[in-house]
Amino acid sequence: MESKLRMCLRGLLISSVVWATACSDVKFTPGDENASLGLADGAQKETFSFDDDGAGSKVDVLFVVDNSGSMYEEQTRLGAALNSFITGLGNVDWQIGITTTDISNGPYGLKGSLLPFAGLNSKVLSKDSLDYATAFKNTVVRQEVLTCDNVNVMCPSSDERPLEAAMMAIEKSKGENAGLFRAGADVAVVILSDEDEGSNGLNAIAASAVIQAFAQTFGGSKSLTGYGIIIQPGNTACYNQNTAGGGQYGTYAAGFASLTGGVTGSICDTDYGPALTNIGNRVRELTKSVNLRFAPNPDTVQIVIRPFDSSLTWEIHGTTISFNKPPKRGTKVEVVYLPK
Repeated sequence: MESKLRMCLRGLLISSVVWATACSDVKFTPGDENASLGLADGAQKETFSFDDDGAGSKVDVLFVVDNSGSMYEEQTRLGAALNSFITGLGNVDWQIGITTTDISNGPYGLKGSLLPFAGLNSKVLSKDSLDYATAFKNTVVRQEVLTCDNVNVMCPSSDERPLEAAMMAIEKSKGENAGLFRAGADVAVVILSDEDEGSNGLNAIAASAVIQAFAQTFGGSKSLTGYGIIIQPGNTACYNQNTAGGGQYGTYAAGFASLTGGVTGSICDTDYGPALTNIGNRVRELTKSVNLRFAPNPDTVQIVIRPFDSSLTWEIHGTTISFNKPPKRGTKVEVVYLPK
């Protein structure tokens, strides 16, 4: 059955049609503007454009927020700038969940579990959520950070582990975090922290471990990208500004972003709006899936790509067509199929 689901572009040009070989009976047509796919009785025809607005793409965003005692001001900046992130996403169909860097056995150790959003009966935020910007702000700014004093009130863990928290959240995607991780949606992880993995990099898990856990959980049905608002490696002014509070270069978060094609912003910015707009833009650019209205019969799928790109391959998982890489800006994809 797997061979029926894996739609590969390893074609041989015959007339004006590229036929898949060693995969499935799926037609691929080059970018001839006069090319057209006929409709059989009951067939569906859907067209997708990969352009600046991200229409047709879905992304689930996990914010991993440092909730150690020094982070109240940074959390407040993040909470105030959500709309900049949403603007950057364009028309991408988004969902947001939040966990913290605390994976301890203490009272605030979430271990990757999602926080409930303030004022909402949900751990998942979407554009349909009532006043989502306020709910985000009132959730990402953590009360335990404001009230902890290490004497009378216990503080969250100061051993920040954002990558490990992200991996734990992914591992709970079929359990308590299932609502965040939708079929057919790519995943973006956004880290906010003023320290490195394990605070100073000791006993830290590598970014490759998160990527491997993601692949084991989702196979090839989703893509993962990492982002960060951190003390960027090499930004000595920001580092010096934060050393009194134990700040460290976010080497591991930066490496995670680099490995997955993401970007980072500076935690020292007084306004996180520009950084979050940039991150949102990048998330939108890297989405590489489209979602059909119905689950197709794999034997009936025909696809036209304009302009034709022989380097694109894809798989079909349920109602989702996932490309091996984001199609170039301006690409149009036409899909004709018979529903199951």
